[in-house]
Amino acid sequence: MTPQTYRIVVAGRLSDRFADGFDNMSQDQDGPNTILEGDLVDQAHLHGLLDQIRGLGIQVTSFATADKEQPQTGE
Repeated sequence: MTPQTYRIVVAGRLSDRFADGFDNMSQDQDGPNTILEGDLVDQAHLHGLLDQIRGLGIQVTSFATADKEQPQTGE
């Protein structure tokens, strides 16, 4: 199965303690929110990540698949 890139926006800024738990995801700030983005190998991986977010009491404000930019070829 090909990994799918997901973009999950959560409310607030993650403290270092929480941020360390998402080491396979890139983390960026967007105003008051944190954007987590990364490749997840399958639905079990996705559900595990969402369970982890829920278990920490973090509010998800947006969730979507994200397309990776395809490199341009010089044809």
